[in-house]
Amino acid sequence: MTEFDKKEILITQRARMYMEKLSKGISPIDDSTIENDSVLNNSKVRNCFKYLIGILETYEEALEGVAEPQKQVFTKKKKPFYLRFEERLMIPISDKKLKTGDFVKIINTLIDENVMRRLKISSVNKWLIKKGFLETVAGIDGKNHKWPTEAGVEIGISKEKYMSKTGFPYFAVLLDRNAQQIVADNIEEIIEINNMKKK
Repeated sequence: MTEFDKKEILITQRARMYMEKLSKGISPIDDSTIENDSVLNNSKVRNCFKYLIGILETYEEALEGVAEPQKQVFTKKKKPFYLRFEERLMIPISDKKLKTGDFVKIINTLIDENVMRRLKISSVNKWLIKKGFLETVAGIDGKNHKWPTEAGVEIGISKEKYMSKTGFPYFAVLLDRNAQQIVADNIEEIIEINNMKKK
């Protein structure tokens, strides 16, 4: 790797770090929160920052590939789940109500599971609970179950009864088109929960 390659990669990494902070409404200079009325906090501008992050990541990967063409590292350790900005826009939204697990499976089709860890159903549920769309309710079976709150019902979350293959009834959380879109629009926060290390 030449000195030029090393310098170019460092510059790209620094630029990406700036874009990542700006996309979250944080000043890359002093880590302070950007005022809500600032043009930098406009949703369209922040989406542009996210788009640029994807471009910089692609450029950075290309630089590293050109810089070290002979090196191939094979590892069993998978990368944390992540979707580029353009991949987030590609999350399929169904007109049909989907079980949370089925919707998560659809999202996972956008990644290569050979090199990246999956998005977990529990991560989506944790986010929905955090936002007040789901709550944990103790069932008569002594187990805790996820149940849509009033706010959850308003955005399109429902609960329906199904029969298992062995003939036992169970309830499943369903997401309609609007609820699916809300999950997709907030996938960045869900990814942070998904990749959070256990303490």
